[in-house]
Amino acid sequence: MEKAMLRTQLSSFKVKEMGHQVTVGDSDSSRKWWDYRELLNTHSIRRRFICVAGLACFDQISGISLTS
Repeated sequence: MEKAMLRTQLSSFKVKEMGHQVTVGDSDSSRKWWDYRELLNTHSIRRRFICVAGLACFDQISGISLTS
């Protein structure tokens, strides 16, 4: 009985902590959910993004999949 109560208390604490982190991390009102500037800031990040996006498009077009 005590284990179940401890798990419940721990779970509710974790949920409250995650909610607090979301509200604290969201304090910058100038950032929008669609702001992808960090993906294109530097040359190396742009190169990685282009490689990943190209591979994803090729996988979609060709039908290659890791799962069947």
